[in-house]
Amino acid sequence: EKFDVIYWNAPWVKVPKEHEKAMTPENYGTFDAGYRAISRFILEGRKHLNKNGALFLGIGVEGADLGQIEDLVKKSGLKKKVIADDYFPLGKEANGRFFKSRLLLYRLSP
Repeated sequence: EKFDVIYWNAPWVKVPKEHEKAMTPENYGTFDAGYRAISRFILEGRKHLNKNGALFLGIGVEGADLGQIEDLVKKSGLKKKVIADDYFPLGKEANGRFFKSRLLLYRLSP
C-alpha cells in the first residue's frame, strides 16, 4: 500500500545486536537491537509513500545513536527536516525537579 504520511514513535534506545536474545516482548517498545527496526523504517519506508508523501520519525535523544540515524537517512536518499526538538517532563520528581527527556521529530521525504 501507499500512504501520504507514515508516522512512527520509534524505540530509539540502541542496544547491541547480541542483546536481542535476552529481550522480552516488552523491551521492544523502548529498545532496538542493532537499530534493525529503525533501519528498516528509514531504508524501506520510501516504497510505501505516495509521490509527495513523507515519513515522520519520532525519537528520544537519551540512549539514541543520532550519528547512525543520520547515516541511515543519507543512505536512504531522503531529505531530513527536524520539525520538533523539545523537552518534556517524564512526570517523576527528584529533589524538587522534574526529569526531562529530549524528543526529536524528523520529517523524511523524497
